[in-house]
Formats: sequence, C-alpha cells, structure tokens
Amino acid sequence: MRRVALFLTASCMLALLPAFGQPEGAVEQFEEGNEHFEADNFEAARAAYEEAIATGYTSGALHYNLGNTYFRLEELGAAIRHYEKARHLLPDDPRLAHNLRIARDRADVPPPTTQQGWRALVTSMPVGLALGFGLLLYLGGWAALGYAARSSTSGRLQLAYRSALGLGTALIVLGLVVSYVQSMDERAVVLVDDTIVHEAPGTEPTANTLREGFVVHVTDRRTEWTRIDTPGDSGGWVPADALGTV
Repeated sequence: MRRVALFLTASCMLALLPAFGQPEGAVEQFEEGNEHFEADNFEAARAAYEEAIATGYTSGALHYNLGNTYFRLEELGAAIRHYEKARHLLPDDPRLAHNLRIARDRADVPPPTTQQGWRALVTSMPVGLALGFGLLLYLGGWAALGYAARSSTSGRLQLAYRSALGLGTALIVLGLVVSYVQSMDERAVVLVDDTIVHEAPGTEPTANTLREGFVVHVTDRRTEWTRIDTPGDSGGWVPADALGTV
C-alpha cells in the first residue's frame, strides 16, 4: 500500500511539474517581447517570445501574444498554431476567440472538426485541476487517518477521511489517464501554404494540398515525414517541417 501511495504522489507531482515555477529569464524575455510588440518591432518581439518558450516556460498569455505577433507578420499558420496553444490554457478568453476567428478567416481555413461524445469530454477536461484537487484530498486523507490512528476519533470521521482518500485517489488516476489520452490526441497546424499530401513518405504526391493554417490530426511520425488525418479523406504523409504541433 505504501508503494502505491508513493507512486501516485510521484506521478501526480511529475504531471503537475510544468505548472510550478518559472524558468530563469523567461519573464524578462516575455516582458521584452511585449515592449517590442508595443513599438511595432514584430521581428524582435517574435524572437523574445520564442526565447521565453525555449526556456521551457509556457502560459496562455505568452502564446496569445506570440500568435498576435505572427499575425502582424502575416504568418497565419504560425499565428493560428499559437492561438490554438493559448486556447488550451485560456479556453474562455473572448479576445483570443475573436483573434483566432479572424486569423482563420484571413487564412480561409475552417475551424477544426468538433469532437463528439466522450472524446470531446476527455480532450477538454482540465487535467491540472483534477490532479491538484485529487492530490490535496489524497494527502489530506492520509494525514487525517494518521491522526485518527493516534486519537479517539469517531467512526464517522474515520469513514469521512477514508472517503476523502478514496476520492483523491480516483481523481489522481482519472487525471493521469486523461493526461495520457490527451497526449495521444496530437494535433498540428499547417505552416506552409499549399502543402502537398503524399500517400507514403517520399512517394509521388497526391492531388491533395493543404492550406496554411489548416488543423490536422497527427497519427504517425518518421524522421522527416508525418502522417496526418484530415476530415473527409484518408489523409496521408506530409513533410514534418510543414507542420507545427499544437
């Protein structure tokens, strides 16, 4: 039982690790990017924001601002990519939704196909919230049970402590499973206009081409090629550098 407790705690902390702290220099790069953007120096703003991301730092505001920068540079695929990244972290931000819609209209691409049923529920579930709340209940339940074992705690309170421990465990397991499922549901944005789709890596191209800014689902990867699925057809292979993951 103790090994299971340690495993769940460690797994939860590893999954939450990106949410803690800010890499050194990331905030300074972010603020520098904001200053360049306000001065209409969009190339310098892009460089500063990308350097902040390179440190390992991520936030909805960072990807939103970088999306705005790419939009001003008329790189619509990259703009849509970072708007989509920001949407995972700021799902209800009206400014983000507005700018993403404008970028899609400018690129003349449709919004991604809406997922239905359980897949829509799983991909939209806030993993960090489930893991954080689950870890709080889990550790709190263990602490309360430890205290109860050394005192004359009533049976009802002990049952409540065990219930909190069980609910915390369930939330942690659910969060880890959902995190894994979300990691397998990989999407990407086409960064190069008129990207040609191939039936297999290195083979003759098909008649299908993809517009810059189009969102696709990634199903396989090779060194220089990526297999994608697109709505309405069987998909195919495109050069890996023509895509940017979301």
